[in-house]
Amino acid sequence: ETLRAALQADRDRERALRASLGEAQGRASKAALGFTLVAGPTTPTGPLADVTPWLWLFGGPLAGAALVCLIACMRELVGLRVRTARELAWWGRGPVVGSTTWPSDAGALDALVEELEDHGVWALGSTLVVPATERERAVSAQLARCLHAAPWLGRAVTRPAALPAPTGERLLAAGAPGLAHEAGGAAIERVPTEGARGARAADALALSDAGADAEGIERPSACDWDGPLHGPILRRSTRLSDRVLVVAQSGARGRDVARARARLGRPDGVGWVLVGASERFVETDDRVGDVATFWAPDHVSLADAEARPGWAVVPRR
Repeated sequence: ETLRAALQADRDRERALRASLGEAQGRASKAALGFTLVAGPTTPTGPLADVTPWLWLFGGPLAGAALVCLIACMRELVGLRVRTARELAWWGRGPVVGSTTWPSDAGALDALVEELEDHGVWALGSTLVVPATERERAVSAQLARCLHAAPWLGRAVTRPAALPAPTGERLLAAGAPGLAHEAGGAAIERVPTEGARGARAADALALSDAGADAEGIERPSACDWDGPLHGPILRRSTRLSDRVLVVAQSGARGRDVARARARLGRPDGVGWVLVGASERFVETDDRVGDVATFWAPDHVSLADAEARPGWAVVPRR
């Protein structure tokens, strides 16, 4: 019995020594790492709370909403829409000569044609009106008819080459540089006149040989393109025209506008008209880019022309 009690006492001392050794080693390791022991470990009173139900309750709807937003953003980025003139000018790589709410507003077409007169009055030669896509076929044809009937848009008409030059109301630049233009083998020259609205209207004289003069040929100033919207026929027609006016509907995809621009096959002389614009964007810019150069790349103002030698004023016929 005595030995058993002594053995138990030795075991208790051994456990105490081991505990003291562990505490000493712990303090030594904590001191080396720069940590201080605040409290010793204790046995937990119960398990940690399960957060899985809360994740299913709130995480599922949040993940679904994030996925829907991501899909909507991707669809919008893939199909960027053209709604303003600046967006159309960027995608189409050309000036926007006008914007209108027509055809949703039927009366806006006449206003658009009148606004195009500001710079279009100096247009010389032919204007080819091309729809950007198949959906603009009808509006493109109607706009081309209105432009062709506009009194301010010039027409190439053969007339005698020898013209008198008395004083009068019309300006004839006989052989003046900057306004001469070739169309169908005839030299076309710019003749600004007074229009019905008080703005300068435009005629074009084709000074050719006597045979063509006798025929009195009148070439249309604006033509609608009713052929295919791609291929060599379209490219050749656009290159033979003095300028190309492309009609784009508001809401068209930007990539479709860019493809329509690439299919034309000419680096310059391409302008755009935005139709069906929303009322929300009426206050934004309706014209973007160098509109004057699109209509008349070699334009010379009337004031500059009158000051140049070799120019004559002839009466209007």
